[in-house]
Amino acid sequence: MLYQSIKVELFRIFDTHKKRAMTMASGRIALISGCSSGIGLYTALLLAKDPERRFKVYATMRNLEKKATLEHEGKDFLCESLIVKQMDLSSEESVSSVVPELITKEGKIDVLSK
Repeated sequence: MLYQSIKVELFRIFDTHKKRAMTMASGRIALISGCSSGIGLYTALLLAKDPERRFKVYATMRNLEKKATLEHEGKDFLCESLIVKQMDLSSEESVSSVVPELITKEGKIDVLSK
């Protein structure tokens, strides 16, 4: 009986936090690096394909020649909730170019993923 009560309370708390997180994420701008493969690629696609359109994703990568997978998988979202840009995190010049441009255009960056 005690176990069942604890379980119900934990689910209630989780549901409350989940709803709050979903509300907070509305209209969020995401800047994600390393989007040519791996975690960066899948994170960008996951956020861009959000059925509730809560994110506008700026997917960046060092080498734009590797953008084919991202563009193919996200073709239905390109230019809407998915924008592909070149940015090399190891280059201060590259970062200093992209980030101010994004802030000028969008006014904010809510999610940053390396």
